[in-house]
Amino acid sequence: MTHDSPAHETLWKLIKDIRFAMLTHRTSSGMLHAHPLTTQNRKVDEKGELYFFIPQSGELYERLLTDGEVNVSYADPGADSYVSLSGQARFSDDMALKEALWSPAAQAWFPGGVTDPDLALLVVRVRHAEYWDVDEAKITQLFKMAKAVVSGEPPRSGRVHRGAVRPGGPVSPGHRQFLLITPASRRFAPAHRLGHLVPLRAPGFVPYPGLRL
Repeated sequence: MTHDSPAHETLWKLIKDIRFAMLTHRTSSGMLHAHPLTTQNRKVDEKGELYFFIPQSGELYERLLTDGEVNVSYADPGADSYVSLSGQARFSDDMALKEALWSPAAQAWFPGGVTDPDLALLVVRVRHAEYWDVDEAKITQLFKMAKAVVSGEPPRSGRVHRGAVRPGGPVSPGHRQFLLITPASRRFAPAHRLGHLVPLRAPGFVPYPGLRL
């Protein structure tokens, strides 16, 4: 995947005007917990990283040191924009990067400025990204970051076609739900051929977590 590839441009276009993201992580007991955070990016580049400032004195900092597997979601109902990102969280001490991302809004939360001892720069490396395409009424995979960064090859997406429905809504009368069988989605319907549209209630279909039938 090249610098500023279409996938990254699409991702940035979808999230750049959404002020807050919801970052979901696991607690020590295994429970999922979400925090609203302000995205500090000016763009999403070939690294596929999202940046957030959080306090080192908070519980989120301690929990992410233990388990960095996270989901970051963005939603703008007014623009029909819904994005879900999965990735790995880490912390960076890169002062030049902190200074480049610093803003008056960050100053309001950290009065000590970019050198505030309580300031932590949270970096989320995106491994998988998908969004709800309202115009075509389907979930579309933007990219699988790990493969794209290493190989430079565009990923193949498995798309769920949903008649004419909106996220979370019921299927309209007369519409059926189908899965387009691709190399990425074949594991959910191993008995069917590539390129076929398979009804989601067909024999041998294995629903993936979170799919609403």
